[in-house]
Amino acid sequence: MLAMAAFGATVDGHVVNSVTGAGIAGITVSLMRQEHIAYSATTDGQGRFRVEDVNEGAYTATYRLRSAFLVPAICAVAGKLI
Repeated sequence: MLAMAAFGATVDGHVVNSVTGAGIAGITVSLMRQEHIAYSATTDGQGRFRVEDVNEGAYTATYRLRSAFLVPAICAVAGKLI
């Protein structure tokens, strides 16, 4: 008998001001797959975010603040963010 177990990875990170290094609160971090939001989270007061149970695959991470748009990044998830 062949059994397969699906598990999700955790993607976490820290969104910071590139000049000061300070964390940025209130950023919506979205993991996009085929131009659709697959997962999203919002940064806390220190700029940290965490998305749990992310399926394996390639995603484009986008970062958005109501008053700004930040540059997207490409990431792959296979048990951890690469």
